[in-house]
Amino acid sequence: RGAGMSAGAVAEPTPLTPARILVAYDDPAQREVTCRTLEQAGYATCLAVDGAEAWRVLLAAPAALVLLARRLPDVDGRDLCRRIKGEAALADTFVVITVDQPADYGETAPGCEGEPDGWIGLPISDRQLQSSIATFLRIRDLAVALRARNGEIERTRHELTARTAELQAARAETDRLLAAAEGGREMLLS
Repeated sequence: RGAGMSAGAVAEPTPLTPARILVAYDDPAQREVTCRTLEQAGYATCLAVDGAEAWRVLLAAPAALVLLARRLPDVDGRDLCRRIKGEAALADTFVVITVDQPADYGETAPGCEGEPDGWIGLPISDRQLQSSIATFLRIRDLAVALRARNGEIERTRHELTARTAELQAARAETDRLLAAAEGGREMLLS
């Protein structure tokens, strides 16, 4: 399993490089079924049996999406989510927590700072899981594109600010030269 990606930024999925999804479940049967379902939909999967392994896997090669059990043997899924969300190298990683009891849903809205980007209730059919993951990845891709576009806008704003300062300085110099030329002209005429 896995796509053999090197550490660093998440590769943008293309027809040749499917989105990489980390499935972090402690239940081996659920892990296998989920991975098989996602692989049938064309995604590359990697596995983790607990929070520590999930963290190591993500740092070694970030995933586009982490499908995370609400409760893992060594950590609460929401705590691991906050850790992922706090790591700059994982800024483009979407975190979805799975729950099997309504009481396990978070009390805050998905996407709030440090909170998961989404929740999936279990049990879920294979088709519903594939559809939900496809939707989450589209949202993630739009968020990544928006963040990149905002970065471009900020760089352009800085360039425009610098150029405006240059033009203001050039205008001041032009005004000074015109004033000096006008003064010289008046001296010649008098």
